[in-house]
Amino acid sequence: MKTLLYVLIAAELIFVLIYAMPNVRKSKSKLPVKTVCAVTYVLIGIAAALASGGYFTSYAILLTIGAVFGAIGDYSLNMDPKSKKFIIGVGSFLIGHVFYTAAFATALVKNSALQKKQIIMLTISAAAVSLLVVAAGVLLKVSPGVGLPPVILYNLAISTMLVFAVSTAVNLIKNQGSGAYPAALMVSLGAVLFVVSDAVLAIIHFSKRKIKIPHAVNSWTYFPAQVMLALSIYFIQSLMV
Repeated sequence: MKTLLYVLIAAELIFVLIYAMPNVRKSKSKLPVKTVCAVTYVLIGIAAALASGGYFTSYAILLTIGAVFGAIGDYSLNMDPKSKKFIIGVGSFLIGHVFYTAAFATALVKNSALQKKQIIMLTISAAAVSLLVVAAGVLLKVSPGVGLPPVILYNLAISTMLVFAVSTAVNLIKNQGSGAYPAALMVSLGAVLFVVSDAVLAIIHFSKRKIKIPHAVNSWTYFPAQVMLALSIYFIQSLMV
């Protein structure tokens, strides 16, 4: 099963390379190629679970479900920003972040790191990160076309996901030592890259400031983020065997 995992990772690299090509992004093949990239990172998550003993943890199940919603979002966000399908895309990613956060929460619970005090600190941290994102959006004059309520909800969801991911990474190292470095890296860096990719996407499509960022930057932050989160299943479950 590890061989399949390696093959899928290599395939994803090739697919993302193709998707990042300017001529592909401007052609009708953009959506099919992006969809293949999305399906592949879901398969990587499934292979990661099977390679580390199967779906014997809530973490693996919840994170895989989150990846599926991410793939649905990838397909839907190629639509007109004012269309209902675009709203479905934003909603899918939001739900995906909820499942990712739930996965990280289960890892924290397993290590008895989600007590009342920790929950309060995580809530405050998520609110602080969310406010920072809003401040950055105001500074960059970002004006999404989907309306304010969905944006606020999504902002809260991804901010909470980031805080829980970093907390999970820190807790893994604290409890497991150096053996948890790979798992901690996949979780924390995956979450950070996810936030960066969303920020890049927002600037490219919705900022009123003329900031030139190549679309490829989004591709090379977003897909690695999803792959790292998917691979975290393997490393975290390996710590539990």
